[in-house]
Amino acid sequence: MNIKLSIVLLSALLPVACGEVSSLDQSISALQKAAAVSSNDQAANQLYLDDVVDSAAEDTSTTTTSTEVDDSVKDDIKAERLAQMVSKVMTELDADASGSLSLAEFLAGPAKHAEDKAIDEEKLAKITAKMTEDFNKYAGTDVLLSADELKTLLSEVAPRVGRHRHDNFPGKHEERVKLAWADVIAKYDTNADGALNQAEYEAMEADKVAAFKKVKEERAGKGHGGHPGEDAGKGQGKGPGSQSDDDGEGE
Repeated sequence: MNIKLSIVLLSALLPVACGEVSSLDQSISALQKAAAVSSNDQAANQLYLDDVVDSAAEDTSTTTTSTEVDDSVKDDIKAERLAQMVSKVMTELDADASGSLSLAEFLAGPAKHAEDKAIDEEKLAKITAKMTEDFNKYAGTDVLLSADELKTLLSEVAPRVGRHRHDNFPGKHEERVKLAWADVIAKYDTNADGALNQAEYEAMEADKVAAFKKVKEERAGKGHGGHPGEDAGKGQGKGPGSQSDDDGEGE
């Protein structure tokens, strides 16, 4: 057993000895991302994020008539699942890789979802208003949403998501998760093995990053960015006397 283990370790270390540390790290990182999240969790995570958006159009805070919450959200907001979703959202929406989200970056998520689901302008306006409210509630004084703040946001909107599921999809959570995964497989499982390998996973994430960036730029061009000048000060704080630019998103 010791000889076999030594051979395995030696094989793993050979690329490092050959000066391929960077490429090895990148390959391992990508593979870990794909392997660390099960297919069921990947689908459930995407479904939760979609439901966060859809529920924003329905929630009326104190005037809502629904008090029943679907139990499925209890699993969604477990620490491991929240960490997975935060990583996913930051990877896909943090266009400048600053480690935080501006309002414009954050709203690119619901805007792309609305585009994919052919949501009408009236409903999108409700979603945008509610999710802007969510952003402002949990973002820091720098008017940016950090990973920790995003985790809090995703956890705190769980009752809203639970009401949405109870009212619209009672008892259908597992079925919806399976359908969500089937959609991913149909689009990205190029070798038809029923799972996503490293290359397929990276292709999916690359498509999403590009799509969200495009939506953000289109919204900025139509005057639907975030707070004025928000991206100009991104990652630098916004203390008293700081200046903000009005000439675009800085990309």
